[in-house]
Amino acid sequence: KKNPFITKKNGTKMLSRVTLAFTLAAMGVISCTANPQGSTICIQNDGGYDMRFKVQLLDDNGAWSDVGRWTGYYPIDQKQCVDVSHSLFVPGGGLREPLQGIPDGSLLRIVQKIYWGSTNYIQPYIAYNSSLGEIDFKCTGTTLDSSCGCTNCNF
Repeated sequence: KKNPFITKKNGTKMLSRVTLAFTLAAMGVISCTANPQGSTICIQNDGGYDMRFKVQLLDDNGAWSDVGRWTGYYPIDQKQCVDVSHSLFVPGGGLREPLQGIPDGSLLRIVQKIYWGSTNYIQPYIAYNSSLGEIDFKCTGTTLDSSCGCTNCNF
């Protein structure tokens, strides 16, 4: 019987992505609801701490790799943004051309580091879409009890 997830055009790569998505959903890493889409990630720091963040990309093997470098630490009442489509850093210190190497639909996550505090993985994860704009998050709390959420995600 023909498998509906495999075509001659996309072969086993599509099946591996579907399998990976189901596995990650079962583990609670991603949800079955649609992930917000965009190409620029912004975080408003409303917490009682200095923070920084970086963006990571999920590859076909289920491993996370850095898309860009950490932002600098920034204090309460400030906002920083990372335009993923223009990030030039790749793991190993190499460079890539802007707008290449990250296909639309790729899953991104945000890693937050609080100065003298915890490291957190902010949810929801983001589906990269080069034609869409900014996704906004706001972080609150303390150095050991931070909470971040999307402020313009429509679920």
